[in-house]
Amino acid sequence: MKTKICILLTTIILAVMISVTSCSGSETEAMRTLKQNEKKWAEQSQFFKQSYTYTIHIGCFCPEDITSAVSVLVTSGKTESVVYTDDGTPATHEVFATVDTIEDLFDIIRKAIDNEVDELIVEYDPNLGYPASISIDPIKTAVDEERGYTILDFAILK
Repeated sequence: MKTKICILLTTIILAVMISVTSCSGSETEAMRTLKQNEKKWAEQSQFFKQSYTYTIHIGCFCPEDITSAVSVLVTSGKTESVVYTDDGTPATHEVFATVDTIEDLFDIIRKAIDNEVDELIVEYDPNLGYPASISIDPIKTAVDEERGYTILDFAILK
């Protein structure tokens, strides 16, 4: 009887190990959705020569110079300016260099997926594919490490 139980347990353990191994190489739904929207953005943004503006609000337990909304101006894929919306002064904090193009926002999502954060919620614009909002909670049981990004007032420049 003990031999049958040992064989059964060994079989179950091997089956679980095989299923875990086969799943680890598969692409997640979040990554598939990211890639689909990156493709949509690449296709659509060529029609307006990657010239656009948007306001971004970063939500986090951070100083006000990070959480205040900024307006971003991108011309031909290059960032021209990042200024605070309330007074028009340049936003010079280093965090804004990570969110000053739509491609940067895709990178934030990709890193969150690669790092297997506990929670990632992304809403993409249905027409252009850019991320309209991103919510990242790296560790669900930790406090104050969540970060959110909200894109407002996106506009194509002609």
